[in-house]
Amino acid sequence: MHLTTRRSARWERFLAVLITGSTVIGIGISVVHSDTWWQVLILVMAGLALLMIGLGLWFSAGLAVEATEKLEASGGRARAEILAAEEDGDDDIVYRLDLRIVPPGAEAFDVTHRCRKAVCIQAAKQTPPVHLTALVDPVERTWGIVHH
Repeated sequence: MHLTTRRSARWERFLAVLITGSTVIGIGISVVHSDTWWQVLILVMAGLALLMIGLGLWFSAGLAVEATEKLEASGGRARAEILAAEEDGDDDIVYRLDLRIVPPGAEAFDVTHRCRKAVCIQAAKQTPPVHLTALVDPVERTWGIVHH
């Protein structure tokens, strides 16, 4: 899972409000200044798509924070050993990391993490053994890499 702090969720929600608000204003201006019905229809349909993006961003930010806080409450920090790493992006620097998460007092398990954050990129370029820090619930086997 992607760990999300309340602070980063606030920024995502600010962006959602900006997208939604500007879309509503844009639809209103477009409807008033359009000459034909089909222009209005196209603009309203495009506006509805942008509204869905804004609303999705708003709600996904809240759900991500709830999931992170639940994981923090039920789990703890663990070592995530990098077993293999390879660049996995065309135009963007993205690494695919094969990890073995070793929760304290529980059985280790293997996962795959795709990431473009600096912490993961630097770790992927180092010579093994390299470890990252994970937040993990060993019972549910839910996990997220700590990027700060």
